[in-house]
Amino acid sequence: ADTMHLELIERMLASGRAYAVLAHLDALPARDREAPHAQWLRAEALRQVQDHAAATQLYESLVNGPYVGLAHRGLGLVASAQGQSDTALRHLEIARGLLPTDSRVRNDLGYAYLLDGDIARARTELLTALELDPQAATVTANFLLLLHATGDVQAATLCAQRRNIPAV
Repeated sequence: ADTMHLELIERMLASGRAYAVLAHLDALPARDREAPHAQWLRAEALRQVQDHAAATQLYESLVNGPYVGLAHRGLGLVASAQGQSDTALRHLEIARGLLPTDSRVRNDLGYAYLLDGDIARARTELLTALELDPQAATVTANFLLLLHATGDVQAATLCAQRRNIPAV
């Protein structure tokens, strides 16, 4: 597939335009639509539009290729969206093992631990994600949630002030 076109599609996905992503992927020549990168982008877009069954099927087809870590992340996020916390944690832990420096994976796993009530593990994952990508808004938001969940309102306020986030 044309790398520049797929990068453009990936930027669309990052900006939340999942339906446009699906349209652009459909417009690719058939052989390019089968490329692992295009398949992963389709799975991500399907997950974002809540087509969990189709997303799961695509992610599962990617676990034996170059997108194995991101496929497990996707499977974890789908499971989480469906309230299957054990399955979500299992996939996200596999993804972390395969992509230990991916702040998105560490953030997602930290959030899953937070939802599961495992504050210590959540803190480790979210701090790791924060250090890997200090600018990531979702990581900061999840870390603030963690601080509030642990009752550390002072630290949450300080963290929010340092990052110019309005007080909650």
